Amino acid sequence: MNKTHAKKENKMATPRVTKVVVNAGIGRILNQSKNQKETLDDVARLFSLLSGQKPKIVLSNKSIATFKLRKGMPVGLKATLRGVRARDFMTRLVNLALPRVRDFRGIEHSTISTNSLSIGFKEFNVFPEVINENAKAPFSLQVVVVSTTDKKEDAQAFFESLGVRFKK
Repeated sequence: MNKTHAKKENKMATPRVTKVVVNAGIGRILNQSKNQKETLDDVARLFSLLSGQKPKIVLSNKSIATFKLRKGMPVGLKATLRGVRARDFMTRLVNLALPRVRDFRGIEHSTISTNSLSIGFKEFNVFPEVINENAKAPFSLQVVVVSTTDKKEDAQAFFESLGVRFKK
């Protein structure tokens, strides 16, 4: 029994993972490619391999000339995982992906808010699902794990009980 379960009088009040949101910014990759549609399909296929579900394509809301960005252009991919998919993704994240990060000594404590944990990856190839895939352009990922905790200390204890390592 871990710290978070010992504090709660009601067992229904124990923290749990509500959802896991996986985001990828792909605007730079699409600007550098010659065939944007093919590149978008390739990146979406890789993203669906590692998230376990088809991603939503995020479009830009407005035009910004200095970034060569037009309204309605695809700028990112997003998948919200809930239930079994969220648990499976968290298992792969904690046991397979995080230990594969180069020079990994733990996650910074500043990445925890009152109820969520935010982790950024510079490249997606730390996930074992995409190792054998020949990707034309690497993209970065952001993973946000949302829980039902209401205090930062409870959130840290909960994420530690899930197996997430933090820096000492």
